[in-house]
Amino acid sequence: YETVSYIWREPVFSSTIFISGLERRVTSNLHFAFPQFRNTDSTHDLWVNVVCINHIDDQERRLRTEMMGEILFYADKVLVWL
Repeated sequence: YETVSYIWREPVFSSTIFISGLERRVTSNLHFAFPQFRNTDSTHDLWVNVVCINHIDDQERRLRTEMMGEILFYADKVLVWL
């Protein structure tokens, strides 16, 4: 998998993306980043914290935050969007 590291810029989830047919609210900065990381020649898994972590659940958010070092270490690639 590849993971995306990006700047939130604003804390408002003002944009919508669709992942496997499911609607997700994200920041506008992340919304603009996704097309840049898309590979039309193949499929690959992207790990993005705001999509992969349930930020409403404090326990899950805390546990995943503690795992961030491992998540980044084991990623095949870390993609950066500033």
